[in-house]
Amino acid sequence: MAVAENEKAAIWLVENISPLLNHPLIIAGSRCSTLLRKKISQHSQVSLVENPSDEKMETLISEAHVHLLPSFQESGIKLKLLHAIFSGRFVLANSMMLSGTSLDSTCTFANDIPDFAEKANSLFALPFTNEEIEKRKIILSKNYDNVSNAKMLVDQIYKK
Repeated sequence: MAVAENEKAAIWLVENISPLLNHPLIIAGSRCSTLLRKKISQHSQVSLVENPSDEKMETLISEAHVHLLPSFQESGIKLKLLHAIFSGRFVLANSMMLSGTSLDSTCTFANDIPDFAEKANSLFALPFTNEEIEKRKIILSKNYDNVSNAKMLVDQIYKK
């Protein structure tokens, strides 16, 4: 939460989406502001996991059924998006989060508050299947595979 963009997204989720969800919302991050803590305290269905260890954060990411990832600026691919797609289950994002990523088919897309909440509730009711995992592996291997990308870099460095 030390990044202003992350705090803005968290506050937007707490204020606008959490009241419309059929499930609890967990916000996790480090160095949360007093404002964010106050907003969360006003919503009984929202909890804060502040300054989680790396192990705890990995557990939260892998066990969350739906990752809600709005963004309010187009600034290239975000690591939290890649992390959620690689390690998590369903990802619900808006157009600014997905802009320029080629990852649209790995996520569910929503831009406004009613659509975001409706799709989040729908995703909570769906099972996350092996077919979804395999689809992601194929898509991610094209542009986001560390081994393939490292080989490509080595080839470029030693290209004669």
